[in-house]
Amino acid sequence: MRKQVLRSVLSLMLLFGVVAAASAQGIPGAGWFTTVTIQNVGAGPASVTLQAFPQGTGAAVSSSPVTIQKDKNMVFLPGTTGPNFITMNLPSGFSGSMVASASDNVVAIAQLGNNPVGTNGTPGGLAAGQYRGSSVGDSTVSYPAVKNNFGNKLTIFSVQATGDVGYTATIKDNAGGTHTKSGTIGANRSVFLRPDTGFAPAMASTNCGTEPNTSPCLGSLTVTVTSGTGQLVGAEVETQTNVSPQSVAQATSMFTSTDASNTAFCTAIKHGFDANQKRHSGVAVQNVGASTVKVRLVVKTDSTLGANPNQTYTQDITIPAGASRTFIGTTGTLGGMPANNLGAGTLTALNPTTNVLDPSAKIIAAVNEANFAGPGNLKATTYACASVASATNKVAFPLVKENFSGSSGAVNVQNVGANPTVITLTYTCNSRAGAALPVKTLQTASLASGKSQVFFLRSEIVDDSLCAVTAQAAAATDKIIGISQESSDYSGGTLDTKNFEGFNLQ
Repeated sequence: MRKQVLRSVLSLMLLFGVVAAASAQGIPGAGWFTTVTIQNVGAGPASVTLQAFPQGTGAAVSSSPVTIQKDKNMVFLPGTTGPNFITMNLPSGFSGSMVASASDNVVAIAQLGNNPVGTNGTPGGLAAGQYRGSSVGDSTVSYPAVKNNFGNKLTIFSVQATGDVGYTATIKDNAGGTHTKSGTIGANRSVFLRPDTGFAPAMASTNCGTEPNTSPCLGSLTVTVTSGTGQLVGAEVETQTNVSPQSVAQATSMFTSTDASNTAFCTAIKHGFDANQKRHSGVAVQNVGASTVKVRLVVKTDSTLGANPNQTYTQDITIPAGASRTFIGTTGTLGGMPANNLGAGTLTALNPTTNVLDPSAKIIAAVNEANFAGPGNLKATTYACASVASATNKVAFPLVKENFSGSSGAVNVQNVGANPTVITLTYTCNSRAGAALPVKTLQTASLASGKSQVFFLRSEIVDDSLCAVTAQAAAATDKIIGISQESSDYSGGTLDTKNFEGFNLQ
């Protein structure tokens, strides 16, 4: 059986009962658990087996093989059995990483949370975050936003190795400081990296200020293999430092060197969007190249949603090599885009002297979204922006909910090609009881280059269903990307918002 996508990190991390370990080294608080959803994107049925590797030492735990039909999905949820669920008997307090092996192509996402589900979670827990599994590692992984009590937020990383490695992790804070930590990781296993633990000199956690682009408590992270033949993958989760239990978990995968380019696309950028939710996006961009660049953000607002549809806003920020900077509406760095707007973003790295596209520049970017200005309890989520090199004409979304237990998933697809295109979405869904539902297709109108369109709470999709979705552009040469965002806002729910990036397929 050959290994396909999912070499996921943070998978199965901190199942219920690891309160002491979570507080000391991992994620603050109690009740953390992880679910994994695997979608078959191959040509026929796929046999899938999961292996979970504890941190440090100890034997791996395996599931029994399961068969996932073409275009369908199956879920691992600790302690749950039944139709469309994968069963694996993990010991109490397990913390580690996972590898999935499949007989055909699969993609997968993990969901980390502390909200009560069966015997998992903790009373009052509302946090939930999603991130993609990884199929390919690299000798270097990076992330553009590391917080050490900036805005009462902490970023924790889990880094997994494909083989035995030594590593060095480097944080560059936005006040100009550098902080490093070294260690080892065993094959298929993972380690936690926290900016408040083991880095020298210590990263500041006080006198952080409120300006993200000059704060010593905010920066970027790069982890590099220094010995061994293995490669790295990673994921991050951002939580709060001033509440218990946790109510947010902003998670996404880390970036490899092949993710970096002189252009990146961000499918959803918000500034006080929706009068009832007031959701704001911060676009954190890291310059992983060798020279200073000027990064230009162009936001094209939605054709129908928001106060200023079909408008374009532009902002430039200069970023030194290795450093990161943030575009956000509350500091006036979204090109003057007014409040109550939603748009799609394009980032380009320019030569700071000539103001033309720098072919040698390398940037990565992630978007944090939150309703920090109110109303209601805090909800927050994160996704990674994508380079044009990663875009294809087909995108898979392993898990999209349609009015399921008060939550529903919005599929947001962006056209990153040069020409307008029509995008067809195919929903393959199961009912709550596990019964297959009729396949449904939805379409965009002609979608202009750089623009995105949201599909949310559609009458064509049966309520109370779990779906695997694919989005296909009209022409083989078209280029699209997308995210799926899940929210309980529309039903008045309190559970955290979460999203993940779609998987681009050939």
